[in-house]
Amino acid sequence: MNAADLPFAALPGEDIREVVPLSPGYDDHANDVWRVTTPSCTVVVRAPRPDLGDSGNPFWAGARQLFGLDPRDLRPIPGLHEHLLDDLGLPAPRVLATGNTNGRPWLVTEYLPGEALPDLTDAPDALLTQLGAWLARLHRDTSPCWGDLAGNRREPLHAFPRRLAETIDTLTHRFHGDDPAFTRTARELLGEIDALPVPICAAPVMLDIDPTQFLADGERLTGLIDTEAIVLGPPELELVALEPLLDEASAAAFRAGYGPLPDLDAVRPFYRYLSLLMEVQGDLPLAEWMHGPRWLSDGGTDR
Repeated sequence: MNAADLPFAALPGEDIREVVPLSPGYDDHANDVWRVTTPSCTVVVRAPRPDLGDSGNPFWAGARQLFGLDPRDLRPIPGLHEHLLDDLGLPAPRVLATGNTNGRPWLVTEYLPGEALPDLTDAPDALLTQLGAWLARLHRDTSPCWGDLAGNRREPLHAFPRRLAETIDTLTHRFHGDDPAFTRTARELLGEIDALPVPICAAPVMLDIDPTQFLADGERLTGLIDTEAIVLGPPELELVALEPLLDEASAAAFRAGYGPLPDLDAVRPFYRYLSLLMEVQGDLPLAEWMHGPRWLSDGGTDR
């Protein structure tokens, strides 16, 4: 979709003054995003890339198999953003319009001020504490079932370990079947899957948790954006994926905002391996990811 194809009809009677492409700073992003300025307002137009949800992408393959997530289905986004903003007090941009142009869905949202959150180890303590408080608020919004927000999959909590085992097995064989280290790790984890605790609850979690999903202005978070990969899942899944992005100091500031953390020790190997298979933070070395610091354990440790 180029500028000429943008859903400007969502702004009837408006003259388009400026269209600026926005980028999260990496190539493999899920959406094409533009800031659109008219004489009366500035909005953001988001359109999923044509190949979004490609089953050849480890992240979307895992998201679909485990949670039933279809990232091209934007129907849940307006309600999600209203819930985040009105019920949880988290500043997600309101959705102003949705539509489809030449078979490609899009939505128009409010424009929120701020820049993408920096690397968490370089972020001010105040931002990290606020981030912890925001995630704690999300994780207290609990559900007795897990799945995608569109309702394509909703399952009881006791079914999660089995579904996780199936996803680990499928992703390992599909994307790392020729790597002995990955197949050995999968075999060991699947042999211990009965020891994986059933989640106590499900809550909104970002499968692709990353600093670029948050906007900040100085030492204040101003927005939560890029919500297409939010699902209902165990809060521990998000915390485990976030943990390697921290160091001792940033973890302490995050914990100050989050409050008491759930026990991650029993689930960490399973959830870390899943996030590695899904390449949540890119294609990283197996040992480095699996044996990285455990900053969100009680006391925090780099061992």
